[in-house]
Amino acid sequence: MFGGDKMKRKNIFKSLLAAAIALTMIFGAAPLSGFVGIRLPMLSLKAEAATIITGTTEDGLFEYKVVSTTGLPNTVTITRCNKNASGEVTIPETIEGYEVTAIGLDAFMDCTDITSIVMPDSVTEIGGGAFKDCTSLYQVNLSNNLKEIGEGAFSNCTNLKEIAIPDNVSEVGGSAFLNCVSLSGVKLSDNLTKIEGWTFFGCTSLQEIVIPDGVKKLGDCAFLGCTSLQKIELPDGVTEIGRSAFERCESITEITISDKVTGIGELAFWGCTSLSKVKLSNNLTEIAGATFSSCTSLREITIPDSVTSIGGSAFSGCTSLESITIGSGVKYLDNGWIDSCRRLANITVSPDNKTYSSVDGVLFNKDKSELLAYPIGNKRSSYTIPDGVTKIDQKAFYGCRYIETLTIPASVKEIEDSALGNCYDIRTINYLGTREQWKEVIIGADNYMFALVNVRCADDSQCRHVWGEWEVVEEATYEKDGLERRVCSLCKAEQTRKIPRLGAVKVDAIELSESEKKLNVGKSFTITATVKPDNAWNRTVTWRSSDPSIATVDENGTVTAIAEGEAIITAELADGVKAECKVTVEKKDGFFKTLLKIITAPFRAIINLFKKLFGK
Repeated sequence: MFGGDKMKRKNIFKSLLAAAIALTMIFGAAPLSGFVGIRLPMLSLKAEAATIITGTTEDGLFEYKVVSTTGLPNTVTITRCNKNASGEVTIPETIEGYEVTAIGLDAFMDCTDITSIVMPDSVTEIGGGAFKDCTSLYQVNLSNNLKEIGEGAFSNCTNLKEIAIPDNVSEVGGSAFLNCVSLSGVKLSDNLTKIEGWTFFGCTSLQEIVIPDGVKKLGDCAFLGCTSLQKIELPDGVTEIGRSAFERCESITEITISDKVTGIGELAFWGCTSLSKVKLSNNLTEIAGATFSSCTSLREITIPDSVTSIGGSAFSGCTSLESITIGSGVKYLDNGWIDSCRRLANITVSPDNKTYSSVDGVLFNKDKSELLAYPIGNKRSSYTIPDGVTKIDQKAFYGCRYIETLTIPASVKEIEDSALGNCYDIRTINYLGTREQWKEVIIGADNYMFALVNVRCADDSQCRHVWGEWEVVEEATYEKDGLERRVCSLCKAEQTRKIPRLGAVKVDAIELSESEKKLNVGKSFTITATVKPDNAWNRTVTWRSSDPSIATVDENGTVTAIAEGEAIITAELADGVKAECKVTVEKKDGFFKTLLKIITAPFRAIINLFKKLFGK
């Protein structure tokens, strides 16, 4: 029996030992015959014997399973409802004399003719996707003893009108009411501590909701697309508002964010076009990118002293915004934070701010050597840049609507790209230096006003830049950048700019660590994206999911399974190069199935051992 080489005998010994250890996990330690002197340690793990019986009710309406566990009363889980069921469906309190305590995963999914559900108080759990795609369901009477509602439990129930979640419920899974477009009335459990991501995504009829006092976090996209939501009260206990939490809630008119909130995710209030009044938390540390972008009714905003940074496009497209007050703590303003705020007339900075300052509503750095942002909605027809300013920042006057005469001091040495972009009302530019000094001023790209308008210098000469084509001065190599130059045909002023080194090449492809992946509901994994070639210049990857109700993906490529189905995860670069991974989300094993696997593990190990010894 034990013929063969030494390695084979060693492997058989290991297999026998593994089987012995597995048996010991259930039966405890004991001396093993044939292994003199070996005693395995006593383990604390105990497994109760469980029996699962499946069946169908006499009327053929429900499939079910009875779980019998030693020392516990038998319980029943509804595993499937007949798809031909219609009208009002009453879930029985008992089957075979045992209490119905759970509605299983996807149990009623696609039962499109059911209009109402009556649930007995014996039910304590509704599984993920239990009533998904029940498109005719308009009324549900939930169990008063319900404790848990799984992920996507009522998603795509497009006729569901209202829902009252009993106070015993402590957990409502993500996407629970996703795309319930007729849902207009919601009463949440007082025991909720978190509203998960995507919970009310696309509930376009929801007008008002009261968040329980115990809720501390609003998940990503929790109310995204709730276009009828007019009033929402955030309790004082909320500390975090997730990414896109209220994105495209077009009917919200005002919001007060309690002082316990320290973080607001990107795009949290993007496209809230009726939002006219915002009170921010005094403990908020950051206003993320595009947080209030396209809030076209917002008229004023005060940034608390606690905020240290404001992300890109934070207030871009706020076309009614007239004034901004920046607190003492702001240290960083990202590009485009007030783009297209065409009515912005005044920017005020706290005198205690150590990074920024303001003069006559115009934003400067602290020592006023750089002009950072001119409020383009200010209606004065002329403006004189203060003496001492050496640089006019990128897009500082971009889109200014009213200035006809601009005066530039001789202290200015650099005018960055697009600083005067789209300022087509400017008719006169006065430069307080000489023509020779003007020649030394570095003027960035896309400042077309200097080609359209004559610049009058202090020595009464006139000059405007008419730039020629860029010419290569130094060729770029793999080791260093190159250099190119252009010359004004009128004043012979020169400008230079870098040419990216040759290693900065275009992307050929994106390679993903996974092209297909199966995942249980609630699980996550991370896809690694490799940009080819290695020296490509554009390496910023944007991730998206074809169906976030099935699987979501974050900015790092981490995929989270939401509900059963298939979704395509796409990694894409700005130039259109992309790659895809197909994600199939499956049901996760229930508690009893997992327990059964543990109990049967040693027997399966022995069977595999005998297969090795004697063959199949």
